[in-house]
Amino acid sequence: MGIFRAIPVHIILLIAYFFVVHLTHGGDAAAAMNVLVKQMQLPSGATIVINAGDTFVMMGVLLLFFELMKSTSSSMASVIDHLVSMIVFIGFLLAFILLPSAGHPVFLVLTLVAFVDVIAGFTITIVSARRDISVEEGAMGR
Repeated sequence: MGIFRAIPVHIILLIAYFFVVHLTHGGDAAAAMNVLVKQMQLPSGATIVINAGDTFVMMGVLLLFFELMKSTSSSMASVIDHLVSMIVFIGFLLAFILLPSAGHPVFLVLTLVAFVDVIAGFTITIVSARRDISVEEGAMGR
């Protein structure tokens, strides 16, 4: 179970994005992200249309929550997770800059989510570690 804590879940989005874009639409990101996933009539009478791009963004935000929850620990697995999260973010960034199929606003948002994961993960872990250290110092001072 510890190995899964050290793997950032945003790598799933990176792989899924390129899988959807290249295997279903031959690298055409605009066509792949505009595929209708669900259309619903709301009680208000409004119709909500959810396409593949919207689904990727929603999954990115949801997975960000789980990544932030993993950041609250200051274990060795958490440190490895931060390192691999940084590598995943660099992968997103390089893909966005270098690959035509990644030049889509949805991919830019996913890159931003990976960036927030890295920055927030480091910040939360540092604050948690400081709290752990201050609690230990307080207990030792007695």
